[in-house]
Amino acid sequence: MVNATFKSIPENVVPIVTGFLAKAKNSGAITTLGRGGSDLTASIIGASLNLKEIHVWKDVDGVLTADPWIIPHAKAVP
Repeated sequence: MVNATFKSIPENVVPIVTGFLAKAKNSGAITTLGRGGSDLTASIIGASLNLKEIHVWKDVDGVLTADPWIIPHAKAVP
């Protein structure tokens, strides 16, 4: 399911994924994964797509336009 979802995204689009939300297996209720949930989500997506590497940006205020450790003037995405 993850693979099919990402394969349907056009090539010129970069998906930005917030990774701490999940759907409970039995009830289907939306839930949070807690500490480390974003890392887990990134790992699952990366493995599903057979990626060689994933990047998890932490210690940032929201979703930014670039890695602020590399690009000092990265801006928050509204």
